[in-house]
Amino acid sequence: MALLLQDAASDWYDGLDDEIKVSWRTLKDAFLQRFENTQVLRWRRTNELHQRAQGQSESVDDYITAMRKLAKSLGINGIDKERYPVKVVGSGKKWEGKGKKK
Repeated sequence: MALLLQDAASDWYDGLDDEIKVSWRTLKDAFLQRFENTQVLRWRRTNELHQRAQGQSESVDDYITAMRKLAKSLGINGIDKERYPVKVVGSGKKWEGKGKKK
């Protein structure tokens, strides 16, 4: 069975018992048990979504992309501008979309 795993997933796989590696089903179940969204992980991502600020050298586009990716990982489609306002570092203005600042 060929797999391409990186970082923590690769380390996790290397430490598995051989009897888990021989069956795709047992491997899949073990993988999901280890990496599936748990309540704690979901809480951490939600907290990060609420606390995330644009980095000093981070472009607005990169910041928006990171926020959308984080929101998507939580099952949130799109970011409500009123609930999650985006503040552009150093300007004191809010980003209103399409490169406009208010």
